[in-house]
Order: sequence, then C-alpha cells, then structure tokens
Amino acid sequence: MKNNSIKFVLLVIVGTLILFGVSCSEKPVIDVDVTQKSLLDYSLDSITDSSQLVLELKDLYRAFKIHNFLEEQKDFVAIDSTLLLISYLNTKAEECDSLYKLYSFHDDSLELLVNDYILATKAQFELKVNTLRFPSSNAPDTNKNKSIPYQNGERVNFLNYLHSKYKNEIFLTLSEKEYSKNIDKKQYIKSKKFEEYERLKIENPEKAVDKLIEIINDVENFQEKSIYGIDLADFYITGTLDTDTILKEEWAVSHYRAIMNAEKYSLYLFEAWIKWRAVTQDFYYGSSKYSSIPNDLYNKWRNRMAFVVLKHISAHPEDHMAINQFLLFATHQNIKRFGAYKYGNQNVLEFYELFAQ
Repeated sequence: MKNNSIKFVLLVIVGTLILFGVSCSEKPVIDVDVTQKSLLDYSLDSITDSSQLVLELKDLYRAFKIHNFLEEQKDFVAIDSTLLLISYLNTKAEECDSLYKLYSFHDDSLELLVNDYILATKAQFELKVNTLRFPSSNAPDTNKNKSIPYQNGERVNFLNYLHSKYKNEIFLTLSEKEYSKNIDKKQYIKSKKFEEYERLKIENPEKAVDKLIEIINDVENFQEKSIYGIDLADFYITGTLDTDTILKEEWAVSHYRAIMNAEKYSLYLFEAWIKWRAVTQDFYYGSSKYSSIPNDLYNKWRNRMAFVVLKHISAHPEDHMAINQFLLFATHQNIKRFGAYKYGNQNVLEFYELFAQ
C-alpha cells in the first residue's frame, strides 16, 4: 500500500482549481463548504419526480448498488487468520441484515428478488462461519442446507431479471453511431486557444498547462470547461511534466474532483469519476490484491454524480445521452481484488484501458 497521507492534504487544497481559476504557479485556497459537501451521500429519494422513467432508473440504480455490495464477499479470501475471517464474515452477515429492505422498490418483483438474493448471501456467510468453526464435522446439516438456495440461483434469478427487465434498450433508442457522434468532444471545443495548447503539449509541457488553465478560466460553459479539465488531468498522467512539490497524480486527482465538485451536469461526469477512481486507487492505495480498496469512498462520489445526472434527466427526459450516462454510473462494477488480472487488483486493467496510449 502506498503511503501518501501527507500529500493527500494537498490534493484537497487544489480540489477546486478549475472552479476558481487558479494558475499552476499559485497555491489554491481550500473551499470548506465544497469539501464538506463531498462527504455527503446524495440520496435519489430527494428527487421527487414520479415519472415511470425516473422510478425505473432509481430501481435499477439501487439494485446494482446492492449487487455490488454483495459481490464484495469474495474479498474474504485475502484474510489468512481463521479468527479474523470468522469476525469478517459475521460482520458481513450483519450488514446483509441492515441491507434487507433498506430500499423501497417501485417494482415489487425486483424487490422480492433483491431480498431473496440478500438472504441467500447471508446464508452463505453463516455457512462459511460454521464450516470454519466445525472443520471436522464440516458444519451441521441444518447450516449446510442454507447454501442450497444461493447455489441454485437466487443471484442468477436476480441478474437475469435485472438484465431482461432493465436492459438498455428499454430506456434508450440510441445507436452506437449516434452515441459516438454525440460524445465526440471536438464539437464542444470552442476556444480558439485550444490549438495552441495542443501544440505546447509537445513543445513545452509546462507552458501547455498554464495555457489550458487560462482557457478554463475564460470559459463559462461547464460542459466545455469539463472537457478541458479532463484533458488537463489526463495530461498529468500521460505526459512528462515537472510538477515540483506536488506529484502529477495529485494534480490529476484535483482536476477530476474539481469537475465532480461543481455539481453541474456534463456529458463527461462519468469519465471524470472513473478516471479519478482509477488514479486514486493506483496512486494512494495501490495495485496489489491485498491493497486497501475504498469502494465506499468511490461509491459516495458515484452516488453524488448519479444524483446530478438523474436531476438532469428529470428535467430533460428525452436526453438519451444523459440516460446512458446514468446507466453507466448504475451498472459499473466496484473495484475487485480478484478477476481477469491475476497479478493485482482489477483496477490495474481499468487504469491501463483508460490511459494507455
């Protein structure tokens, strides 16, 4: 695990860089209100729109939120101590209890499947605990039977229903060609200075950064501003820069977070969030299977961005690009320890996919 706790404070200090127009040569001033807001868990319940679209999107988001939590049960493989593992599993079983009926779903069938999935997962935790406590007898028969429903398909039934009833086509009439056209950033770049920035990226990277900060300060349209902010953050990760006392990853994180902190809609909120998560995990927490993976932190920001997007959808229900972005926030997996990549946690693959040139 990487130890950068001191420098993490600097990250917070530069967190509102884009919003308040500070150049790279200056030390930004922390905005206390914005920092406190970033800790809030934005609730979709506060959006009171009762349209079928919004209600179904809320159901979808909550169902995947629960699914992501339950999927993290696999992490216990990383615990070597039997006593610690039993304690961990008991905690997870208690968390399942708190999760049960946590949300009220508009779709009664989905609610039933979610609750069955939760209870079956809890039974798996309890079975594992009893297996660890009674290794010679391999757990009492009554406890063995608790695993049968889960093994026979509560999870599968839940996912099958979710992917059938709530598939993208239900919400969208957006072809791949239309999506590619609408997401293309070139059409939203209006600054005449951007070409100069692109040239400076090659000729003089440090001046390129100052130039893009200047562009960001001049722009009022938030979507255009977010494009420049993401480009600048990406440049810190993929380019060669002399960043003095603040490392390039910290600058990148600060720019991604400034976009998220703005609480304004943009086509590129998901991109800012997923890149912020990938860089934060890689730089502050590490790529090992045994690194800390603060999915709770990442999901607080996911919730916050989903809230902003759903508010926009409520006001603009025909905006299929916004609906698509909400679906991305809803369905994207937590960072997992184990998966296709065998030599570390699964953030390694996502980081490579996001930043490979």
